[in-house]
Amino acid sequence: MSAPQLHRTQASILHSLRYAESERFNALMHPTDQTSDTFKFHLRKLVKLGYVAKQENGMYQLTAVGKEYANNINESHRSIEKQPKISVLVVAEKITTDGKKLYLVQKRSRNPYYGYWSEIHGRAEWGNPFEVTAQRQLKRQTGLDASFTVAGFRRVRDYNETKEQLLEDKLFVVVKATDVTGELTNIYAGGMNAWMTLKELRAQEKVFATTVSIVGELASGAFYTAQDLIYEKEDY
Repeated sequence: MSAPQLHRTQASILHSLRYAESERFNALMHPTDQTSDTFKFHLRKLVKLGYVAKQENGMYQLTAVGKEYANNINESHRSIEKQPKISVLVVAEKITTDGKKLYLVQKRSRNPYYGYWSEIHGRAEWGNPFEVTAQRQLKRQTGLDASFTVAGFRRVRDYNETKEQLLEDKLFVVVKATDVTGELTNIYAGGMNAWMTLKELRAQEKVFATTVSIVGELASGAFYTAQDLIYEKEDY
């Protein structure tokens, strides 16, 4: 679940409490320039969200959840700071009876990047090992099972065609899938799955540059790589 959008007064309260063990009502209200009734509304909302707790002595302090949330507040703007999206990316391969090496890829049936081929992936799950997330996503999206090993990390920043706007900032945890078993399915609404050789993958009209390069990096043993990509408006 994404965090709720905060009013600037609520961001100010969290900012103030981040630098104090606890604080009084008036001390929290002073930097906001709000009336008492308006300030009460915003403070009560933070209490209801579970970010702030009122103590028996009337002082206010951050909860454990509130401390983590306040830690992401931009010091200058007192707003929640955007951070790179962390996803688990599964690189699965198999060898055919005639010796061909095939890679498991998926053609996206969702925006953004509709129609692009990529590896199986999904957002990192709170509290779960990356291997568990990889197992869950592979099963859900393809019907397959495998053994998983974290093989590296890749930072990808996607820009528009003029490179004036950062569209996405992503950190991929690259997980290698081996001993793949099961029957490949295509019941996942988010994309169509297929096994391809690297040559076949390169021949596709729309394929992520990262998808091709990650395979080579995995073979070379590279643990961390980074890449900036440019996308035209109709591709994003």
